[in-house]
Amino acid sequence: MRKCNRCLGLYPLEHFPVAVTTPKKVHRKAFCKTCDSADRKKVHRLKKEATSCKIHCELCGCTGKMHFDHDPKKGEFRGWLCVNCNQGLGKFFDDTELLRRAIAYLDGNL
Repeated sequence: MRKCNRCLGLYPLEHFPVAVTTPKKVHRKAFCKTCDSADRKKVHRLKKEATSCKIHCELCGCTGKMHFDHDPKKGEFRGWLCVNCNQGLGKFFDDTELLRRAIAYLDGNL
């Protein structure tokens, strides 16, 4: 049994979609199939409503392939980001306080 990070329901492991399979283990997503499906539908709708894809990252300004960025908590489109900026925000869990601490660390103020 495993707890879904979104709806907090307790389900058998098979109720969680496979994220990655390695030779030693099958890694499953943190959300149950129902929540995962609802999230995918929401993102698909947001992509349709979003402004056309930009050629410059709205955060760092680099050019190249842009990725759709959205706020999963609010369900809102935020902009088009390069892979590095998009993954960077994700690694900080979209937490503004954690990002402020990271900036203070880089500035040598921690």
